[in-house]
Amino acid sequence: LRMEQALGGLAVTCDELTTGTHVLQLRKGHRFSNDDLFTAWRACHAAPLAASLLDIGSGIGSVGLATLAKMRKGKAATLVGIEAQEISFKLASASVAMQPHLRDNGRVRFLHGDLRDSDAVLANLAGAGMEPHLPQHYDLVTGSPPYLPADCAIQSPVPQRAPCRVELRHVRELQQSNIVVGVGSAQQQRAAHQVGGAANAAQQRARWG
Repeated sequence: LRMEQALGGLAVTCDELTTGTHVLQLRKGHRFSNDDLFTAWRACHAAPLAASLLDIGSGIGSVGLATLAKMRKGKAATLVGIEAQEISFKLASASVAMQPHLRDNGRVRFLHGDLRDSDAVLANLAGAGMEPHLPQHYDLVTGSPPYLPADCAIQSPVPQRAPCRVELRHVRELQQSNIVVGVGSAQQQRAAHQVGGAANAAQQRARWG
């Protein structure tokens, strides 16, 4: 009830994501799907021994939490998630707060901020006193970004749901980035365009899979 009050009266449900881990999500908003579970499954197979996880564009936390649950390091594995939407960030943070196996010792932390504005994210970390407690490097980075171009997709009328599937945020140019893009060959050209200047700068270092 308090969570619903914090979200302006929006109805919230508590649902099992994986054995022993639950997530809070809007009854009529973005809810976790097979996309999230498949991304987590693929990540677990790619790096089953990862100890430090980073989930970018974490939404309600479903990809990161599902991945964390399957890590062979058990409770020694940690997760940091970054989410730009305030509602999704609040839901993810509340999910962690209500589950001791995620909350204790700061094992899981969600940060509110737009990853494209790294200076603002770092300023928020410093202001909250969290920066010294976060890993400097991560063994595994996950993400389930929007994949439908805005000019040819039907957008959800629900503000929290629309950016989860449709590319509504403009991609800013990245510099000196190593890029690993998990897309099929048919999507390579559009994916390269979406990462902007970084795709050209890192052309020889990108791996398509």
